[in-house]
Amino acid sequence: MYVWEKLPIGFARTTTTSYAQPVVKELHSGNFGLLIAYVLPGITAVWGVSYVSETVEGWLAKAPESAPTVGGVLYVTLAAIGAGLVASTVRWLIIDTLHHWTGISRPRCQFSGFEQKTGAYDMLGEVHYRYYQFYGNGLVALTFAFLIRRGSLGFLSSPVGWVDASYVALACILAAGSRDTFRKYNQRLEEVLGTEVATVVKENASTASQGEERSLEHGVLEE
Repeated sequence: MYVWEKLPIGFARTTTTSYAQPVVKELHSGNFGLLIAYVLPGITAVWGVSYVSETVEGWLAKAPESAPTVGGVLYVTLAAIGAGLVASTVRWLIIDTLHHWTGISRPRCQFSGFEQKTGAYDMLGEVHYRYYQFYGNGLVALTFAFLIRRGSLGFLSSPVGWVDASYVALACILAAGSRDTFRKYNQRLEEVLGTEVATVVKENASTASQGEERSLEHGVLEE
């Protein structure tokens, strides 16, 4: 009878020196957030590239008679991660800026004592920011794929169909979702890390008010 135990490197081992197949790690909140933030938007962008690249089309095996190969899956995965990172940079450059310009204020954060708040900070990232990355990065990747597709079919000559209407509807949903999650994340982040800043501002305002009152009292006594 064999006794199985888990190894840190992800292999299952018996009491003998033989090794079994690698154990597939289950999906949890950490890698799920990375999956929706980078991989899914990246796959969308790679799908768009497949309209103008036969190589990428082969990776995805879009033809019904073909099947994806192991190498193709590996290439798609790596390409999706890279495309997701690029989409995230474009999102930070454009969408974040637009949200700030249209009323979402930047959080005022105080990082003194941050080590005591890392749990709350990580929770905010998983609950709000990862979903914001999915919506924002997805919007960037979807727009890229849409433009590539329209360009390959003839941007102006190709008739507008249900795919184009679906893109507009999905883009609106992603834009609304990105704004809502970005607003909530900034608000919660200031509540977690900006408490001390708000307290200091309140104390300074109170001190200034008391100083003004004392100045007025002093002026009245002199008169």
